[in-house]
Amino acid sequence: PVSANDVGGDARFAHAEAAREVGLRGALAFPILLADEVIAVLELFRAAPYRSERRLLRLLSHLGTQVGRVVERRRAEARIESLAYYDDLTGLPNRQLFQQRLHEALAQARTAGGLAALLFVDLDGFKRVNDTLGHSVGDGLLREVTRRFAQSIRLNDVLGRGEQGRQAISRLGGDEFTVLLGKVADRAGASVVADRLLAALAEPVVVDGHEIFAGASIGIAMFPDDGNDPESLLRNADAAMYLAKSRGRGQFQFYADERTEAGSRRLRLEGPLRRALESDQFELHYQPLLDMRTRETVGAEALLRWNAPEIGNVSPAEFIPLAEQCGLINPIGDWIIRSACAQIRIWMESGYEPVRVAVNLSGQQIRGPALVNTVRDALAENDLSPHLLELELTESTIMRDDEVTSSTLRALSEMGVALVLDDFGTGYSSLTHLRRYPIDSLKIDRSFVAELPDNEEDVAITTALIAMAHGLRTRVTAEGIETEAQLAFLREHGCDVAQGFLFSRPIPGPDFPRFLAPVKTDAP
Repeated sequence: PVSANDVGGDARFAHAEAAREVGLRGALAFPILLADEVIAVLELFRAAPYRSERRLLRLLSHLGTQVGRVVERRRAEARIESLAYYDDLTGLPNRQLFQQRLHEALAQARTAGGLAALLFVDLDGFKRVNDTLGHSVGDGLLREVTRRFAQSIRLNDVLGRGEQGRQAISRLGGDEFTVLLGKVADRAGASVVADRLLAALAEPVVVDGHEIFAGASIGIAMFPDDGNDPESLLRNADAAMYLAKSRGRGQFQFYADERTEAGSRRLRLEGPLRRALESDQFELHYQPLLDMRTRETVGAEALLRWNAPEIGNVSPAEFIPLAEQCGLINPIGDWIIRSACAQIRIWMESGYEPVRVAVNLSGQQIRGPALVNTVRDALAENDLSPHLLELELTESTIMRDDEVTSSTLRALSEMGVALVLDDFGTGYSSLTHLRRYPIDSLKIDRSFVAELPDNEEDVAITTALIAMAHGLRTRVTAEGIETEAQLAFLREHGCDVAQGFLFSRPIPGPDFPRFLAPVKTDAP
């Protein structure tokens, strides 16, 4: 603490000038301490001079310490409350505060006889961002999504008067958000908000130099029609969100009678899927890969098919993700590798020239312990040269950049097996990763081929991808070719290999020899 008989011109007092102007001369000042940190200074002024008394100064010093402890306690209480009710990463209300507000909102709507809406929002592909780019980038994405969502919610959308849009949004955890709307006249009002949330993610998010296209799937449940209590309303909004995902993502769906369709079908499929391998229900179909200029067959892609006796044909887009969730993808993947190698041997023993066959790998297979041995054994069992097997992997796999992935891919390449980067251009791969791994071929995704040669953006992207691949000394395959115009454009721009319905749909192994050349024999 310090004192002054005449505060005029005393630089130690921040408000000295103002005090002199109103006739105050004597001054005392003492710090408010938080531990050893000065968080504020309290200044006292009066007309008469202050005498510097040690007892008074000691009292003020003690007072400053006590006030600091009160401030510290208040700050700690505020921090505890914040941790209890708010998400530390985004600053949004957390699940506990959301539950309280949901109860309050439904009570108000019930009393007023009005409607409320609950939107359950799940980011599409967030796990992929975390797995490929790291959790710090994932955290940055969540913060930016929060900011955009908050800007999308208007005052007349939210629960109470004067509440900001940010207070209508909660983060339940991970990439799951809710938006509570207490002022909707009908379903159309909820639709408008859902459309704004989706539009908020239309532009890419840039985090640490990574450009990320973040979409979302939204499920909407209306009070009281879709749930008359907080638990059922939340459960049904969640079910509607999964319906939106099953129908293509990047959209919203209302809770409806068909809400349990996706979940029920998953349950119906899981048991038969577990029995499918041992019951020999899987089959490989093969789609030819042709030289772009000569149209001669240079290989084939093996594609898995499942015809379940009690269900019928099930799309790979449906049962492959289920196999990954159920832990079945590794044994199924091993079966595909062994079956493809066996098929190559069958064709060779039937008198046809050997062709390379491409097999798709999942990230789980690559990170599993047995892949290298499975490939080595399958080649040895069928007496095949390793160059006859190609393994296709996705961009997200190489973006993991972990030691297991690196060592596995190196071992496969050293064995002589070719590695193909599938769906090139749709993910987050960089030239650094492409140079780091022994990639032999790049496959341009069908989404860039579909509108060639009329779509200017696809033209620019495709030509750039071909040039980039050739700059890296890798072959380029274009998949999804359906027209002669697409073929002509790709051939003109130097694409090496063609694949698509223009040439053939995937067909069973016994039907494939029509694309194969007989072994040449010397004339007698």
